[in-house]
Amino acid sequence: MQYGQGSKHMRGNGVTQLCERAPRAVGRGDRVGLFLVGMALLSLGACDRIRRDPPPLPDATAPVAAPDEIEAPEVFTATDQGLWDGRPSLGGTWVAYPGVDRPERVLIRNDETGRTTRGALFRREREMDGPAFQVSSDAAEGLGMLAGAPASLTVIALRPGDTTSGGGAELPAEDEAAAQEP
Repeated sequence: MQYGQGSKHMRGNGVTQLCERAPRAVGRGDRVGLFLVGMALLSLGACDRIRRDPPPLPDATAPVAAPDEIEAPEVFTATDQGLWDGRPSLGGTWVAYPGVDRPERVLIRNDETGRTTRGALFRREREMDGPAFQVSSDAAEGLGMLAGAPASLTVIALRPGDTTSGGGAELPAEDEAAAQEP
């Protein structure tokens, strides 16, 4: 029997009856399953790439402060133990310290890892036992701190820098003379 022609025993359209009797190669449930398997394989492939090529860590020696901000230790500076309790916190990158009069923009340095981040300094509302600095979850992530593990932190206030000088630092007199010589 040729394709598309019915036999004596088939009633109606022969093609329709042949299609109805033939097993389906891929049903709807099979297509969904194949799609899910394909997506899982793509996801696993991406995970493998992430493991091979982790994102680069920020350079600990690179300046974190914006070029128009300078450290102002005369406004606030403290070196003490800090703790992130492991809970997510609101408000971005900040530390809280007892006795702070008003919020400040600060540079926060983890003395153990050398990592730094910019954030805000607030007054710690509750006096509790333990490290003096309370650290937000965003600050802890930026500093490489682990939950529940105290770390030595140095916090220094930041102030806007002198933008009128064009951003260049002044050289001492002897360095300036050396820079003039060809």
